[in-house]
Amino acid sequence: MSSARLETFAKGLVALVLVVIASAGCQMTAPINTWKSGNIARPGMVRVAIAPVGVATRAMPTNYFVSMDELQKAAKTLESSIVATTPRPNPLLLTVTPDQLATASQIQLVSYDNQPNEIATVGAARNTNSDLMLQANVVFAHLTPIEDKRRSFLSKLLKRKRNEMHLTVHWTVVDVASGQRVLEQTIDTTETDVKRLANTVGNQLKMEDSSIVSLAAYRGWQLVSPQLKPEEVLLDLPWFWLGSSQVRKGNGYARQGRWDLAEKEWQGAADQHPTNAAAWHNLAVSAVAREDFELARSRLKHADSIARGRTTDKTERWLESQQRHYYTIMGLPEPHEGWRFSD
Repeated sequence: MSSARLETFAKGLVALVLVVIASAGCQMTAPINTWKSGNIARPGMVRVAIAPVGVATRAMPTNYFVSMDELQKAAKTLESSIVATTPRPNPLLLTVTPDQLATASQIQLVSYDNQPNEIATVGAARNTNSDLMLQANVVFAHLTPIEDKRRSFLSKLLKRKRNEMHLTVHWTVVDVASGQRVLEQTIDTTETDVKRLANTVGNQLKMEDSSIVSLAAYRGWQLVSPQLKPEEVLLDLPWFWLGSSQVRKGNGYARQGRWDLAEKEWQGAADQHPTNAAAWHNLAVSAVAREDFELARSRLKHADSIARGRTTDKTERWLESQQRHYYTIMGLPEPHEGWRFSD
């Protein structure tokens, strides 16, 4: 093959690749908060009573220089943190604090040895018309770092890691009406967990204190309360369509979690260039971010009419999955038109 023909073939191949890219487009992900149910799935609003926190009977106060007084101190700190980390804003959750439970009870909820009385606490929860009771007992607490001077010379010489600070909590969820325990789970929270989840959970807690105790309390709430949790969603990333630069700018905002600014950019691109399917696709995703599923479906349908089957089928399945989950959590009836895909 001559060099001229080879050059012509190469140019044609490049042109073909560009056409394919322009038609198919690229994708990127962005974080979006969607509603997820707790371990105890209850549709609609739920009232949760927070029981006084005690020390588990199987707790071991002798390890790592931890005394019973320190375990009880950890229990008090955890109780305060459970109240402080109540998921807000959450239209599906009403809470009753330990102080409110004590007011609603005719007998003392905590015995002379600072241990909660479960029977009395359940009775108080019934008086407050609670649906569930969240009960925590500290199994193990090592919340004070051991100073280097308390470590042996050999440990320092061998560069052994010090024992991580951590908190072990046994959680119990009680159905107040029946008085039956419906869930029991022991969860260990460590320094490593705090570092690993600092960005994700720290933002959701909206607290300056992203400590081990705060994270342990947050994990307890996950057992009973629907919460907004981040997940990654696919966005179209166009390059050669008119308005692509504005769509990509919106994608950048979405990547930062600034969905209001992202939607503004995508809407601008769609208004100026109505045939930009990527802008309409991403606008559908932004409608899901604010739980307007009908608008999302309308926008997605428009994107599919411009460039059929690009990413719209996958997104439509995701959209319906999000709507199903949202309707279930909120206790809403199925849409009158039903569901398109099987569950």
